[in-house]
Amino acid sequence: MMARRLGSSEFGDFVFGLSLAQILMLVAGVGSEELIARELARDPNRIHDLFLDVYRFKTILLSALWLVMWGIVALAGYRLQTQLAMLAIGAGVAVESNTRTINAVFGALERSHLIAVTLIAQRGLTAGFGVLALLLGAKLLIVSVVFLLGSVAGQVVARHALRRKVVKPRGRPDRSRWPAIVRAGLGFGLVGAGYMVLIRIDGTLLGLLIPGAEDNSQLGYYGAAYRLVEATMFISWGFSGAMLPWLARGQGGGLSPARGMAIAIKLLGVVLGALSAGFVLFAEPLVDLFYGDAYAGAVGPMRVIGAMALIYGLNSFLGAVLISRGIPLRYLRPLLSVIALNVVLSLLLIPRWQASGAAAAAIVSGVVLLFWVGLRVRAAVGDFNLAAAIGVPLLAAAAATAATLVIGSDRPLLVAPLAAVAYLGVVIPLELTVFRSDLAVYRRALGR
Repeated sequence: MMARRLGSSEFGDFVFGLSLAQILMLVAGVGSEELIARELARDPNRIHDLFLDVYRFKTILLSALWLVMWGIVALAGYRLQTQLAMLAIGAGVAVESNTRTINAVFGALERSHLIAVTLIAQRGLTAGFGVLALLLGAKLLIVSVVFLLGSVAGQVVARHALRRKVVKPRGRPDRSRWPAIVRAGLGFGLVGAGYMVLIRIDGTLLGLLIPGAEDNSQLGYYGAAYRLVEATMFISWGFSGAMLPWLARGQGGGLSPARGMAIAIKLLGVVLGALSAGFVLFAEPLVDLFYGDAYAGAVGPMRVIGAMALIYGLNSFLGAVLISRGIPLRYLRPLLSVIALNVVLSLLLIPRWQASGAAAAAIVSGVVLLFWVGLRVRAAVGDFNLAAAIGVPLLAAAAATAATLVIGSDRPLLVAPLAAVAYLGVVIPLELTVFRSDLAVYRRALGR
């Protein structure tokens, strides 16, 4: 609805502000969330010497980064009202960053349902009041303020849940411990910040390379496609968060790390592969359904970036594996190299193909990172067949694609169920034959 009501130009402004804020605010994390998650999974009592220091340090750094963002949007030449809207978005992203510090505690102590409560409160209030504001004719600035208020509400809920449902951290922040926390979390932070830069840089470069102070329509098209894919990212976040305590402990449930990795990658890949196939095959009806005719320019980028649901999810999980094993720097060299590749591809592709060029740069970079890091994870946890784990969703997606091409995607209500049947028609037989031993693992996980 926001894309429809604001129009492609103002929606592009929103996307640019969100991308810029998320890249900048990542610096404040310096890996502290990942450090909290890993250390508390091993020793829950460490909450009292970690949480308050991390929270206070991040608050100070986030405030400084918000001022940096103000300078950037002012220098970019946006009009005052747009600048204020982007600053409200930046403040909302900063508040969300500190809320993730609390959520890291919930995940480490296996209270993931409290993360869901926090997210539902934040997203529900933001969506509800956002829709109401848009129906009343609100423009970018008011919508951005609603985003900020929703982030604040989410943090209030998270703080209440921490103190009432988990534990009230004792003690006071001690600045003398901050340098040690920064050093301990630096490796995690570089990985997390680098990966967020990788997935956000295409939209940011699109806003900078295509004159954006007057008309951000191309960024609006890219953002429309990207937002649909982004809506699925909670699956990989939740999956990685649920797996992190097991990964940090190294072994459990009768599974070796290598065997558990292979099953986890395959399971996550099957779920996200189905979503990616749907985005790519039914880009036109999906864009029309969610955004309308005014966003016809988003169909091309959607057909390319739709695969990012699968690529992002698997990359995110592989990064979580290396973090949980205490070796995040093994992710860093491939990540920095791929960021450089992404920038080069964006500079080459965006001027000619605009939003579709940005989407293509994201996909190529994501695939390179996936296989590079996959080899490093295999070396760290033990030999497992990465190609076989990823091959199942790829074969299933190929079957769904073939079914769609034979029938035609112009009748999505008829074709989509048949494509789903084709997808499952590959997954289920493979599980019952080639991967039959994995069925017992699924039954144990479900408590049967």
